[in-house]
Amino acid sequence: MKEIVIQEKLIATKNNNRADIKFKGIADDDFNISSIEDFLNKNPNIAIKRLEDIVQIIRTIFRNVKEKYLSVQLYAKDFDESILYENGMITYYDKDVYGSKGYEVSYTVGEEEGSLNGFQFEYEDKKNYGKKNCESPQSNIINTLNDINKYLNINPVKLNDNAKYLIEIYYYFFNETPNFADPSINNRIQAMMGILYCFGVYTDYDFDLGKTVKPYSIELSTVVSGLFSYGKINMEDIFGLDNSSIVIKDLIVKISNRIYALMENIDDKDKALAKLASYLYVKKYCVFEEAKTSDVAALAKVSEAEIEVYDQFRNEVDKLTLEF
Repeated sequence: MKEIVIQEKLIATKNNNRADIKFKGIADDDFNISSIEDFLNKNPNIAIKRLEDIVQIIRTIFRNVKEKYLSVQLYAKDFDESILYENGMITYYDKDVYGSKGYEVSYTVGEEEGSLNGFQFEYEDKKNYGKKNCESPQSNIINTLNDINKYLNINPVKLNDNAKYLIEIYYYFFNETPNFADPSINNRIQAMMGILYCFGVYTDYDFDLGKTVKPYSIELSTVVSGLFSYGKINMEDIFGLDNSSIVIKDLIVKISNRIYALMENIDDKDKALAKLASYLYVKKYCVFEEAKTSDVAALAKVSEAEIEVYDQFRNEVDKLTLEF
C-alpha cells in the first residue's frame, strides 16, 4: 500500500471560477495517479460546478483509494465556499456570499483540528459586519445546516447495470468507447437514444421535445452527467450483454450502419444525427402520419429534401424492427 497525495488548482475557462483541491489517501502499490492528474488538468471547468458535485467527482475518480483527507475550496464571482473532510467526517465548512444580501457562515468541529468534542456554528450578516451571532434570516441558517447534512453523504458514482447497459449501447451504436468528459457526449447520447426510442428499440427513458426541437430526456442527462468522472471508459469494466439481449445489439448495429451510410458525405455527423432524431420524434409523436411534408419540415427544422432521405431510412428501419 502507498500514500496518494494530489493538489490541484483548477481555473474554469468559462467564468474564471477557481477550485483548489487537496486529497490524501491510501491505495494499492500499482495505483496510477498520473491518469487522475491528467484528467483534472484536461477538465478545468470542473470549477464551474457546485461544491457537492466537485466533491463527488473527486471521490469518484479516487473510488479505489481509501480517503484520509479531502479539501475543496471554491471561489466564484458571487461567493466563496470551502469544505474539509478528515477520515470521511466534515471538520470545517465555510461559505461567504457577497452582495447586498451577503452573509458568511462557518461550521467547525471541535476546538482543535481533528477533535470531535463538539462544534461551533457562526453566522455573520454583512449589513452588520463585525457583529457575530447577530439576528439573521432563519432561512439562511436552515439552508446551511441542510447543506452540511447533504455534504455528509456524498458518495462516488457507481457503474450500475443501467449505466453499463447505456455504455454498451453507445459502443455498438458509434463503434467507439464513450468519453464522458467530452463536452458533446450528452448531445450525442440524447440523439442516439432518441432515435432508438422512436423505433421502440430501447424505451427505458422518456423523451420530450425540447426548446431546440430535439428529443431530450432529463433522466438520461442526469445519468450521463453522473458518469463524467469516469472520463474515457475502460470497456473491460463493462459486462457483456447476456444472451437475451444479443438480438438488440445486432439491431442497434444495423440501425447504426444505415445511419452512417446516410451521413457518409456529411462533415458534422453529430449535427446530422441530432436533426435525424428531431425529424423521427416529430414524425412519430407530433404530427399525423398524413401530415404535409412542408409542415413536418417546419416543425422539425429540417429541409424537405432531407425528409425524403429520412423517410426512406425510416421505412428501412421499420422493416428491420419487424424482423426482430
